[in-house]
Amino acid sequence: MRKMVVLIICLILILSYGCSSPLSPDRSPDVVYVDINNKSGKEDGSFSYPFTSIAKGVQNAKEGATIIVRPGTYREMEIVMKKGQKLQGSGAENTIIERAGYGLIVLNSGCEVSGFYIKSQWSGTILDPAIKGENVEDIKIFNNKFYYPDSSSIFLENASGEILNNYLNRMLISKSQELKIENNHIEGIPKTFGGTLTYGIGILIISSSPIVRNNHIHNCDIGIDISPMEGVPSSPTIYNNKIEDNKSYGVWIRPFPCEADFGGGKRGSTGGNIIRNNGKCDFLNESPSEIYAQYNTWTHSTEEEIDRYDIWDDDEGKGGKVIFVPFKGGGSIKRR
Repeated sequence: MRKMVVLIICLILILSYGCSSPLSPDRSPDVVYVDINNKSGKEDGSFSYPFTSIAKGVQNAKEGATIIVRPGTYREMEIVMKKGQKLQGSGAENTIIERAGYGLIVLNSGCEVSGFYIKSQWSGTILDPAIKGENVEDIKIFNNKFYYPDSSSIFLENASGEILNNYLNRMLISKSQELKIENNHIEGIPKTFGGTLTYGIGILIISSSPIVRNNHIHNCDIGIDISPMEGVPSSPTIYNNKIEDNKSYGVWIRPFPCEADFGGGKRGSTGGNIIRNNGKCDFLNESPSEIYAQYNTWTHSTEEEIDRYDIWDDDEGKGGKVIFVPFKGGGSIKRR
């Protein structure tokens, strides 16, 4: 009988030990930690024993949790986020994510991504974007740096939210209406594709109506490219941007109806864009629509020169008229 009691007590102790969390008392269901430099051999997402990969941290975190990633370089495959998760790096200068697969971060509704340097090397082919979100609401991508020649830094389709304060090479926005793109630095990356040197498109807007303001877009083939899909026109509101030194066009509106407002139009843009020194011309309107682009600064400083050199529209047989008067003036002239 005594042996039986001892055996039962031992069994209870073993079971209670197995049901407890022996790794760390500082584990929280709302905050998960990731640290590539955790060499303890123990991982549970706690402050003391963080996961060593971001994908593992995200996978083990619940919806709405915050995943805090400590400094280091993380080679990651696909990271699929759950609703409301916040993925926080420790700063783009010291928290690096390198693509190890076909794509990288997949967003869900309510997700945030901030504080990372997200990069890949040119693979010679086009892969999935660095950050992708489809049919998502209230997302936020901010304070990141991208070097991503394989694809778009950011691709959003049928999305709402904010893209703020990032340094990136390209973004593609499709069928998205409630979206703010603000204070980003967008610079093209030279690469050879199909034997041709290309720098990509800064912002490609397809059947979308984002607010685009206070961005600097340069060294791309095309700064902003606007087109429809399935007959749905794009109607972005664009103001206070610098769109300069792009290889072909600062702005290219494709030959379909368009409701873009670059200043003085019905969507409330106040202009203030600096659109200058772009390779072929600053503004190409192939759309049959009349486009408002008032209160902006162009390459040239007189109405005649702006109409002749900087803006290609109905005068050149391209598309609808661009209403650019009044304008603020001209910048330094590098193109004639």
